[in-house]
Amino acid sequence: MSVTEGVHQDYMMGRAAQQKGTKGSLKWIQQIVNNFSGALNKPINDFLGSENNRPIEWLSPKADDDYSEYRDQAFLDLLRIKLSKTKLKDFWPSRGPQWDALGRIEDKTYFLVEAKAHVSEIQGHDFVLSQGLTQLTRNTGVSQPKI
Repeated sequence: MSVTEGVHQDYMMGRAAQQKGTKGSLKWIQQIVNNFSGALNKPINDFLGSENNRPIEWLSPKADDDYSEYRDQAFLDLLRIKLSKTKLKDFWPSRGPQWDALGRIEDKTYFLVEAKAHVSEIQGHDFVLSQGLTQLTRNTGVSQPKI
């Protein structure tokens, strides 16, 4: 199998290897997750009201995983989330969001990150995201996320 075929197969299976980012949100999310995760973890823990500053394990985009981003069943597998009530395809669109970063805290707190470099890129998208995540939480038994 050629490298191109392998990358295509990975992409079709929900894993998309990325080049090292040189600008915008791709560069910054890669830098933060790989080199400065503490700078990201503190405000998240503060927001969650975590009293003991539980460590967040960032699983993507990791340099040692080709800065890969994940979607569909692959993002659930990476986070070790098992759907107990239904199959993902029954409520989540095929080729759904490709998450810019994925993280977790041991006690089933998950982080699905869509990084944006400019505020204007996120205006008007919160309702669609909220509905999709509500469906995901209903089908995993994980508590409703804070958006």
